[in-house]
Amino acid sequence: MAGSLVAVASVILTMPMHVPHFPDRGGEVTATMSSVGVGGAFPVMVAARRQGVEVWSAACMGTGPNSTMVAEELGREGIRVISSDVVGDIGMKLVLVEADGYISSVVAPGVEAEQELGFLRRIQVSAGDMVYISASDLVSPAYQSALEGWLPELTDGVSLTLALGPQIKEVDPEWLARILPNIDLLTMNRRETDLLRNVLGRETLHEALEQVMKPSAVIVRRESSRGCWVTVGPSSNPVEVPAFPSKVRDTAAVGDAHTGVLCASLLRGFDPITAARRANAAGAIMVGRPGGRNLPDSEAVEELMRQSSLT
Repeated sequence: MAGSLVAVASVILTMPMHVPHFPDRGGEVTATMSSVGVGGAFPVMVAARRQGVEVWSAACMGTGPNSTMVAEELGREGIRVISSDVVGDIGMKLVLVEADGYISSVVAPGVEAEQELGFLRRIQVSAGDMVYISASDLVSPAYQSALEGWLPELTDGVSLTLALGPQIKEVDPEWLARILPNIDLLTMNRRETDLLRNVLGRETLHEALEQVMKPSAVIVRRESSRGCWVTVGPSSNPVEVPAFPSKVRDTAAVGDAHTGVLCASLLRGFDPITAARRANAAGAIMVGRPGGRNLPDSEAVEELMRQSSLT
């Protein structure tokens, strides 16, 4: 039986707005499409759950209406919620999507960053499970402190995944160097790769990671329409996993879909290369679906892989 994905990454309300271009300073631009949804770790968890693995959300949530809405959305997706019930409410993120698919965000934080060690210690994590954390949360001193106290206490056989994000550039390098030796799966895009190198003060990703990550660690670097590169062990040569052909309609949550399917596939026992190929298939499906909310299930992923093998 596959282990569970336990996400201790935050969830937040999002307002995606598609704009033809950024407004000039002091100016205004009209959005062509907008919506309100749930972001943060939510699409990662949904993508994993739709691959058939059990998913638990241990995000720090409050008692306000935003938190209630998120908890209901998680429940509808079959994701189990480990409630913290901090007084207050989670924040919101405005996501601007330009015509070429480039995404920029503005975050108004709430209680999602107020993670506590005592709460994490109440989570039951077993051998074979995977704990998911996001670099987006690592700028919070409270989150840093809670994680640093909790990670060494995890049961043997629990794997740890870290998904990078733009906020990695704001994380203290010394603290990051203490956490990276615990990581079993590190996933990032091209821009985040450069940010990580700069944070760790190295010329190449290989130099940045070979001294701090465990020999068995899996490193996945997404390359947009080119697919991704997978390295099993920071000192090994990366293996290219090509992308599936796709017509780009929307890039929202594509990286999240890739990460969620990658995590679920590893939990289901697929080797890292096959897991990355399944994640690439999920990404190809996502870019063809507008709105960033139609995360693919396992059947859709397998069907695309079958079709590709026949051509």
